Amino acid sequence: MMYRGQMMTCIAGSRALALAASVVAVCACVPSPALAGTKLYSPLVEEGALEIEQRGFVTSDSKSSLDNEQFYSASIGYGLTDYWFAEIGGERVRDPGTGNTRFDATKWENRLEIIGDGSHFVDLGLLVEYLKGDGGQPDKFEFGPLIEKRIGNTVTRANLLFEREIGAGRDSGLGVEYGAGIHYEFSDDFYAGIEAFGSLGPVHDFKSSKDQEHRAGPVLGGAFELDGVPGASWSFKVSVKSETGSGPRPFEAGSGVNAKDEDQVRVWDPLVRYGHWFLALCFAVAYLSEGEPLWLHSWAGYGIGAYVMLRVLWGFAGPTPARFANFIAPPRAVLGYLRGLLTGSAQRHLGHSPAGGAMVIALLFMLAVTALSGMALLAAEEGEGPLAPLFANGQMREISFITPARADDDYETDGSHEGHEGAELLEEIHELAANLTLALVFLHLAGVAASSIAHRENLPRAMVSGFKRRS
Repeated sequence: MMYRGQMMTCIAGSRALALAASVVAVCACVPSPALAGTKLYSPLVEEGALEIEQRGFVTSDSKSSLDNEQFYSASIGYGLTDYWFAEIGGERVRDPGTGNTRFDATKWENRLEIIGDGSHFVDLGLLVEYLKGDGGQPDKFEFGPLIEKRIGNTVTRANLLFEREIGAGRDSGLGVEYGAGIHYEFSDDFYAGIEAFGSLGPVHDFKSSKDQEHRAGPVLGGAFELDGVPGASWSFKVSVKSETGSGPRPFEAGSGVNAKDEDQVRVWDPLVRYGHWFLALCFAVAYLSEGEPLWLHSWAGYGIGAYVMLRVLWGFAGPTPARFANFIAPPRAVLGYLRGLLTGSAQRHLGHSPAGGAMVIALLFMLAVTALSGMALLAAEEGEGPLAPLFANGQMREISFITPARADDDYETDGSHEGHEGAELLEEIHELAANLTLALVFLHLAGVAASSIAHRENLPRAMVSGFKRRS
């Protein structure tokens, strides 16, 4: 197992000198030869903003060939206009094992704000970057859309970047990288959320899952004013990410082989494994707390919602065993597998069985309904949470919860009763969704037990270690 630490320092601000500052991240990962994006860009630009930024990572691994790989990037940028932010800088790397350190590239980065006034559904920008390779490294040209959506205190960002290498030693094709994240701002000084980054390979021929690189995990960050420097602030970010990708270790069908036991094959990547138990913990906390205390119940729900969104993304971009296309089966196959369990003739699957795949989809759907209805209920009753803006100032009044037959003179016309009726309906939906999810959990446990017995395999242990019997 390799651990990757990432650090970034930046200085930013408004027309006066604005200082921002330091990011530290730790990532537990499988080694990979290239670093897919480490920064999630916002499309918003502030004229006159000055930013000095430093990012980097250091790896630690028991294998000397993978140990102490380092990457550092330093740059300075400025908001030239209210729609154009330009940045120049350089990158330095240290090769693992050999210890050779070299200057890798000089970069010129531009962010263009296209839509940023909040009047549209999303804010939209464009990233254009050129990296001049050093020491025989090819040049790189990167570009792509930057998307941001704010709902109350919740900010969601997505970057889709395309990369073309230029010059001697270049890789052919147009590469694709992505970055995505969701943050909840507790205040102007502090936020928390989840971020994911990945590299998919060239557009014309996406890499197999074993050669792709993906990282995801929680993040904490904030900004503080600097005493004695007017208009200046210091910002930081701390994150923990789990990574999958290609590297010196052997892989088969997106799975790493355990050198200690050639009959074992790695099936479940860290995001699926850790996310499975994280989801179980959050649901147990949310269900057993029954809203008391409200903050604990709410944050357990946020954890559920955040991981469900990440798992859906992982279902399209993750390793082969985690992808929906690998385990979604038609109803006939699901029923056939269940009959096989009863008769002792069920076929074993290295990944999810047809019934297991159907349960994954059912649980993700019901958990999403439970989390969304809970956030809507919190917004309607307390005026809090990421959906609060949708319920503020009667904005949801056109979505009536009163049937026409009951909307007579006996009901108040100022919308207060309507909000009460709406909250009651949301509460019923939330409770029903939670109870149906609990029923699915019990069915899931029964199915895991039956499959473990039928195939003589400890499936819960596989979800902890990631390894399963090859055949």
